Amino acid sequence: MALIQDNSLLPDSESPDLGLAHPTDEECIKIWEGVSTSWKDSLTVPIFLEESKYLTTVPLATGGGMTMWILVDKNRAPNARTILCSCETFIKRAIASNAEGEIEDGIVHETKILLRDTFSEEFPKQKARLLDALGLRYGHRYYGRPDAESPHNVLYILRLVIEGDDSRSRPLQGKPVNHLSEMEALKSVMEAAEAEAAAWQLDCVKLWDPTPLAQELLIETGLEYQVVEREEDSIASGLWYGVNGQEMAAPVWINNEHYSWL
Repeated sequence: MALIQDNSLLPDSESPDLGLAHPTDEECIKIWEGVSTSWKDSLTVPIFLEESKYLTTVPLATGGGMTMWILVDKNRAPNARTILCSCETFIKRAIASNAEGEIEDGIVHETKILLRDTFSEEFPKQKARLLDALGLRYGHRYYGRPDAESPHNVLYILRLVIEGDDSRSRPLQGKPVNHLSEMEALKSVMEAAEAEAAAWQLDCVKLWDPTPLAQELLIETGLEYQVVEREEDSIASGLWYGVNGQEMAAPVWINNEHYSWL
């Protein structure tokens, strides 16, 4: 396996020699080493490699649940080819409901769109080539030493459920009858999260994509917080196919959760 340092040596993104392949174990290690600087957070490289290997054995990944892909020169032999970029796809069961309330079982193919470049930058065309071939379109962890102050050491609240809250799918119409008790409950949850973050030396708490009702209740708690719209990272997107792979009208995306990257 080689790493290209001179971008002028990169193959053209339209080259017929480019193709998708599945990495060997040796190539997986090379990929994980290449992305460790960006993704190992506070882990050492050896521990990050152990973590990456372990994640291929968890229930979500086994039994064909996860597939690893690399974009390579298809004329080169495994372990001797340059890996232009890589990603993983996951197969998950899904339930779809139409406007008439009809329910249908199906599957979705989710791509982990970290698009792990093995050698720095400059690969937007190669990335697009990989995604096109896959039929897709763009779309509690320490990030520094625990004893070092960092805004990136975060406690995430990945899902917050307020019983009876349907404001995600329809306009918020006034306050619920029990909004005071719900506000107090939410305040308790957030204060508990702050205490937990402090105990683990995490620098902030992030509540991911709260519903309109949760946002209204947060205002009433009197807690200090900041609303941030994601514009550069963790942007979820999806391509919806109908019967026989035909494109159709997009569904309504109701929950844009932390791990809804497609």
